[in-house]
Amino acid sequence: MRNSALLVGLLLAVSTPAAFGQMGKTVIVQAGTPEGSALAKINDTSDPAEKLSLIEKFAEEFGKGDLEFLADDLFVNYYLSVKTHDKAIEYGEKLWALDPGNFQNGMNLVRAAQEKGDAWGKDRSNRRTLQGAASPRRPGCRELGRDKETHAGRRKRQHRLH
Repeated sequence: MRNSALLVGLLLAVSTPAAFGQMGKTVIVQAGTPEGSALAKINDTSDPAEKLSLIEKFAEEFGKGDLEFLADDLFVNYYLSVKTHDKAIEYGEKLWALDPGNFQNGMNLVRAAQEKGDAWGKDRSNRRTLQGAASPRRPGCRELGRDKETHAGRRKRQHRLH
């Protein structure tokens, strides 16, 4: 009985912040299912090469529908942990397409770009992604990293209009 109460309390403590604190999609995987067992193996593994192969296997077997979102998230977190920033950004962009309101993915993309040394989106391939990460609700916002000539030209045009 005590273990049941402890388990219920733990589940409530873990689920409450997730329900109210994060934006984006929530994927629930039941324990005891093949998907749940695969995730448990991934989380229990400490060897990076083995973890990557388990994530790839998970994505191949279960990476459809909502679990595609989960597989891409696993790839992003794995590649961030092994400092492979280009791959983290690649999978983060896939995840961003599935769930543009995912705050944690936006933070991961910004972190990957910052650790890569491209925090302002100078690399054209991830400029749009960082722009979306900075402002997911404003798709028409300005591109990051504009040069001074473009800014000066825009100011001249504005001055001529007034």
